[in-house]
Amino acid sequence: MIQTMNRTFTHTLQTLTDLAKDRGIHYNLDHMQQALALLGNPEKHLAPVIHIAGTNGKGSTLRFISEGLMHLGVKVATFSSPHLHCYSERIAINKQAIPASKFVRIFNNIQEVIPTSLGLCEFEYLTCMALIYFLEQAPDYILLETGLGGRLDATNVCQPCLTIITSISMDHQDILGETLQEIAAEKAGIIKKGVPVIIPTQQDSLARQVIQNVATGHKSQVIQADAYPLAEQPRYQAENIGIAKKAITHLYPLSEEKNDEIDQCLNRTQHPGRFEIQGYNDKTLVFDGAHNKDAIAALGRSLQAFTAQKESQVDKIGIILAIQKHKDAIGMLKQLRKFPFTCYYVADLDDRFFSFTDIQKVAASQTLRPFYWQTKEMCKEDICVFTGSLYWIAEARMRYTSR
Repeated sequence: MIQTMNRTFTHTLQTLTDLAKDRGIHYNLDHMQQALALLGNPEKHLAPVIHIAGTNGKGSTLRFISEGLMHLGVKVATFSSPHLHCYSERIAINKQAIPASKFVRIFNNIQEVIPTSLGLCEFEYLTCMALIYFLEQAPDYILLETGLGGRLDATNVCQPCLTIITSISMDHQDILGETLQEIAAEKAGIIKKGVPVIIPTQQDSLARQVIQNVATGHKSQVIQADAYPLAEQPRYQAENIGIAKKAITHLYPLSEEKNDEIDQCLNRTQHPGRFEIQGYNDKTLVFDGAHNKDAIAALGRSLQAFTAQKESQVDKIGIILAIQKHKDAIGMLKQLRKFPFTCYYVADLDDRFFSFTDIQKVAASQTLRPFYWQTKEMCKEDICVFTGSLYWIAEARMRYTSR
């Protein structure tokens, strides 16, 4: 029985992987609305939803809110993306991934109801699966992270009780727009009539004005959250922690004692793949999924702060980088030039990523050293930082931490 389930689960995962390759992303709501109608509109019967959009920090903010609410005894459902190691990680209750048996059952049920001609993509299937699972599990709150943008993202089918828009920067310009204002307008598409929206105080002024205009049009309150640094968290998480703390206190006013408890909870929260620190022989490994120029800049600043605390030298940091072909490699490399790190580029990954030859062409005068992943090479620096893509660091994380 276990072997049969494993094969079925494996087949389901492969089907989703194939859909991602064959159909990509549908940035419209037509497919979702038709599919949900055939499924009985589960989105209309859910527990209160907190909807999160933004360019950087969505996943971390979701994790911090989830941890804080769970500390208060709240049953929390989360839908996030991408996953590090398995699709089932994206759909969870109190951090426990959906069991394989339920994952397969719900996927099969959807396939039985939804005609092939509708052509759902990978993310649309997963969103439908999450909504059905959350309806079955009856959590107290549901945290939904957008996959791309917001206005036409597959998750934008629910009526939330609270919306959150994290830091906005240039990313996915081919779909979301060529200017920061256009991208902000797409993210602000999750704002609903009369529903408060939380944004960071540090939000870019152009993006903030767009969000304010959309919120005003919907008569929605804009709540600004100050950065909230905590000693054990990397510097770049202060903004995300501030948003999370504001969301938690918006839902549950805290006594002074509970406030201190939540601070301690957030301080010890670890988000796999986001400034995740592990030991490996005599080296310190850092896994961080920064995949655009602003995230790389934030990572660099956090690494400098981290080494200053450890009283070590920043020139002992090796950046091991891999960048997917649709990402802004030039912008990311320009940010890295600002820091005195030794930079390596992974030379033997698959064709989803820029090759070492291609990356050298855009690196200009910047020195990049080849890093050969298949030889199980490790950089010579004391601190080795794997970054550039969550997909890449997931592989590295499995190899070097056995996770």
